[in-house]
Amino acid sequence: FGTTRLYVNIIVLRLLVGLTSQTQNVCNSFMAEFNPKENYPSVSSIINILSVAGLIIGPTIGGAIYEETDGFYYICRLAGTFLFICIVIAITLPHSTTVSDEAKFNCLKRLMGDLDKKFGKLQRLKILNDWHILSLKFLHSITSTVFFMKFSMLLKVHYQLPSALIGCTYAYQGSLTFLAPFCTAFIEVPKFNSSKTIGTLFITTLGFMGLCFAKTYDTYLISYTFMILGHTLLNAVWKKAFTDRSSKYYEIQGVQDGIGDIASIAVPIIFGIFCDLYGVQALQSYVMIPMLVNILIAIITLCPIPSKKTGSVKSD
Repeated sequence: FGTTRLYVNIIVLRLLVGLTSQTQNVCNSFMAEFNPKENYPSVSSIINILSVAGLIIGPTIGGAIYEETDGFYYICRLAGTFLFICIVIAITLPHSTTVSDEAKFNCLKRLMGDLDKKFGKLQRLKILNDWHILSLKFLHSITSTVFFMKFSMLLKVHYQLPSALIGCTYAYQGSLTFLAPFCTAFIEVPKFNSSKTIGTLFITTLGFMGLCFAKTYDTYLISYTFMILGHTLLNAVWKKAFTDRSSKYYEIQGVQDGIGDIASIAVPIIFGIFCDLYGVQALQSYVMIPMLVNILIAIITLCPIPSKKTGSVKSD
């Protein structure tokens, strides 16, 4: 990224970055293998603290450097330097002595196994029975995918923020996104067929509405707090709903991850066309319309229809 200016090269390099961006998983595996069980919680806490620090420091520095001429390329070279340091550190780490069963298979078989584990359960879904929860999860994934993919354009165009402040916003949102699961852990996850689920959809939709249409940047920051809490709670609702529907003969637990991945793959391709044509308006539409449709589906399918009580007719 720091040396090329060709679009094709950037796509290829971005693909390589995506294929190798498993640092957190490697760190977790390394800690589990080389640390005693009694020390694992404390070591894991340190790693989480360092992760949050990176989410705050990285975007802040990157936003400031981006303001300079050719700042993007300086950021890429700085990131490459950090990764090179990581490689040097990784070389000094002790070798793993654990041989897992997966090591017996070649890379292609492991890849096919991972894909089947993630997407294989989609074939077992009974669309006619669970169409509403599938629609709710898919539409919610569309909204979240588009927003987290292009919110920087919203900050740049709609709120007209400088790059340095956009970097600080990345840091703010990254820290709240990390903390949101810990906050929602104290909230009881509502059952899927309940009015609380509709209420959570309303709160999340209002948060997205504030993010897309707020007049001031301060309102944007406040709206993000409500949005990320509702968004995190909704993900817990979808997970619980698919788990509750699973049985010995209808195993669909975890299928919500496959639905989210399908949305994250398909939506950017379609959204990119409309984004080139309509800009911020396309972003606002792709964020808000799926959530509004979600509320409509939830009201129709989740709200119980009150039964009509027929009273006796008295004759004069």
